[in-house]
Amino acid sequence: MLMAQPKRPLQQKSCNKLRQINKSAVNYMNNLSKDAVLKKHLIKNWLQNTSIYTHIERFIQIRSPRCDDVTLGIKNVYVFLDKNGILFVLLLLLTFVLGVNYSNNLVLGLCFYLSAIWFVSIFYTFVQVSDLHIKLMEVPLSPSNQKSYVLVELSSKSGKPSQQITLYFDQADDDKKAEITHIALVDKVVLCQVAINTKKRGKMILPRLIVKSTYPFGVIQAWSYVYFAAPMYVYPEPISINDEEIYQKIKSDDNAQNYTLGQEDFSHLQEYILGENLSRVSWVHLARGQEMLTKKFSEQMGTSWQLNYTDMPAKDHETKLSQLCFLVDKLSQTQTPFSLVLPSQTQPSQIGVGDAFVRQSLLRLALEPKV
Repeated sequence: MLMAQPKRPLQQKSCNKLRQINKSAVNYMNNLSKDAVLKKHLIKNWLQNTSIYTHIERFIQIRSPRCDDVTLGIKNVYVFLDKNGILFVLLLLLTFVLGVNYSNNLVLGLCFYLSAIWFVSIFYTFVQVSDLHIKLMEVPLSPSNQKSYVLVELSSKSGKPSQQITLYFDQADDDKKAEITHIALVDKVVLCQVAINTKKRGKMILPRLIVKSTYPFGVIQAWSYVYFAAPMYVYPEPISINDEEIYQKIKSDDNAQNYTLGQEDFSHLQEYILGENLSRVSWVHLARGQEMLTKKFSEQMGTSWQLNYTDMPAKDHETKLSQLCFLVDKLSQTQTPFSLVLPSQTQPSQIGVGDAFVRQSLLRLALEPKV
């Protein structure tokens, strides 16, 4: 007895159609997500370009001037509904309409009870942020296109503890989602690290810090904006070098030097560079009306490396600085003395080793003028 065989070509056609439908559905969803992101950026740009937005920003900045030591109060704390608070208000309206419509005193009593909770939460939420003292403790020297952390000190001036405080930097132009720092209780003094995303090399103005609380019921939010005055310096993102000829050229006898800065013998005076130790400043010359100079000392250290901008294999200016940054980081790990030669420097390059000298070198790379 012969069995009827299934029609395989028809099954293959149906499978192919299903695959095409799945692919088209996936492409459609991807296009929707891209369109949503594009619309979000367009709305942000439109809001930032409108006069209302600029007036609001100017109003906030006048009430919150740039300062590294701020105490929040009634002048710079704002209170409004939270996302959950909008649903809470809708619930109040619904219970009020139902109570009036059906003449139900029990429903009206529930509405008035919820209204009392709402008004009480406005005061208690405001108290959590008010009289909160915020002080900027440390701004790190960070590489570009990386996440870094700013050290902030929080304390309560009123003596009453603040609860459920959240902090984050407002980086609206950044595609990355801001990392939020949660603090359960601020009683006396609390040190916390707030994440920030760095972008381009150079001097970076810190974005405004948003301090927020929704305690106790989560229906009202009280927040404030803090504008710090201290800048953040961003050095180039390190790019590795694998060219052996460059290493040999940097470590050659022509570039080798036999002295580095130390603590023993006075060597020379050099123009002050931002970030150097103030104990080495020549205050005598400054009192005479001359420019700010620092004292340099030397001691015998043996052979050192000379990192020269012109020796870098890259053609692009920023890539050369990134390669120099990689070499500085590598030599700092092995505690090898080195000197850094940049196009903008006017003084002879100094030789050094240690964390302070590495930080100074990275700061020079961060402040190197762009081409």
